[in-house]
Amino acid sequence: MMDDSKKRFQIGFIGSLGFHLFVFLVLAFAGLFAANHVDDKIVEIAVFGGEQSGHIIFSRYAATGDGILTSLMVMEACVEKKATLCDLAREMKVYPQLLRNVRVADKKIARENPKVVAAVEEVAKKLGSDGRILVRESGTEPLIRVMVEAETDEMCRENVDKIVKVLHEKGHVPD
Repeated sequence: MMDDSKKRFQIGFIGSLGFHLFVFLVLAFAGLFAANHVDDKIVEIAVFGGEQSGHIIFSRYAATGDGILTSLMVMEACVEKKATLCDLAREMKVYPQLLRNVRVADKKIARENPKVVAAVEEVAKKLGSDGRILVRESGTEPLIRVMVEAETDEMCRENVDKIVKVLHEKGHVPD
């Protein structure tokens, strides 16, 4: 197993599983991206990390997300490439993303319910490489977070609704 000091410069970029799909695919293809379950500790081994919410960490300069630093780094990229931000972003395809927080009686039991797991696997298979689903427990509240990213808002809504419906049907959502 590789120690963290050797990993540090091999990963390059890391993001939570909530990171934007298009950027994830481009960086993963280039071998520069490692996806991680939501956990800021893993960012210590990356040069750069972030997620769609804008929580971006440049570990060379700061241990936490910093909006001002992020804007300076974006401006630096524009200067180095001699391009406007519009030029740099032109190739980016924005996939709609829908996140729904579902209050449940017991997060672990709800997330591990076999019918919920089966529904999540079915959605993941249906989306294939054109989207993704993330179902996770909130770390701070009695919530299951259901996120789908796909080519259309309709696909996101349809698939999130499917998982929420199963959570309701299995009695995990209190009245």
